Amino acid sequence: MRFKNKELYLLRIFLFVYYMAWTFIFFFIPVYLREQKNFSIGMIGILAGLFGFFGAFSQVYIGYLSDKFRKRKPFMVLSAIMLMLGYGYLFPKLGSYLSFLIIYPIFGIFMNTITTLSNVLILDYSSTSSVGRSFASTRVWAPIGFLVMMLATGFYPKLTDPKYMFPIISAIFLLCFLILLLVKEPEFKVETKTLTFSDVKRLVLIKEIRKFLLFMFFYSFALTGTSGNVNLLIKYLGGSNSDISWALVVCSAPEIPMSYFWGNMADKLGKKNLAYSCRDCHAY
Repeated sequence: MRFKNKELYLLRIFLFVYYMAWTFIFFFIPVYLREQKNFSIGMIGILAGLFGFFGAFSQVYIGYLSDKFRKRKPFMVLSAIMLMLGYGYLFPKLGSYLSFLIIYPIFGIFMNTITTLSNVLILDYSSTSSVGRSFASTRVWAPIGFLVMMLATGFYPKLTDPKYMFPIISAIFLLCFLILLLVKEPEFKVETKTLTFSDVKRLVLIKEIRKFLLFMFFYSFALTGTSGNVNLLIKYLGGSNSDISWALVVCSAPEIPMSYFWGNMADKLGKKNLAYSCRDCHAY
């Protein structure tokens, strides 16, 4: 139990640091592309689409490999190193739109690898009797890290200046790399089964799985379409980078207490019923 608790504490620190990078990558780099590179909103949207598409579909294979080799850390460590070098040294030097079209899918794979496998690590270490509460109490540190960096950029908008922003992103991934070195690889639980591609095909044929995947597709589609463009909308309306930060602070702050609340409710009411209730709230 102490071993699990230690790793969960390290994962909380990791999530806190890692999601600080989200502040810049998903909300201020698009502003950089619009204002510094003069890309249209459509061009930025294509880059975001490539980032998400290749990132999402690569996780099927990354997940398969991580189960096959029973290792999570190597994939995350490699991704952290590549993103540290990529955002710190390569990204600021890119000029042509073609170069961004090449780089964005690669960065998307690395970012999604860290995001996916960090969640898997949390589940690996979570108590089987209260997965929802264990997961939520650790995962909540992600929005806390995001919120802290949003507050920092709100008070000090100069941090979003490219000459500060890219070194900060690189430093964040360096910290992620160092924290990951301290996290011990989990022992696979007895009930954990390594999936093959044949197993994945069989799962997709299950009606409930298909419904869930369809639900996640439309949910992610709506979420990406709104959150991914709110920063550019604020700039279009004459707002500053500081205004973007404060708008996102208002949005992300409720997520912190609600993560604890919904984690407990998921264990008591069932995850499916809770997901449907939240879906209906989003619809309104």
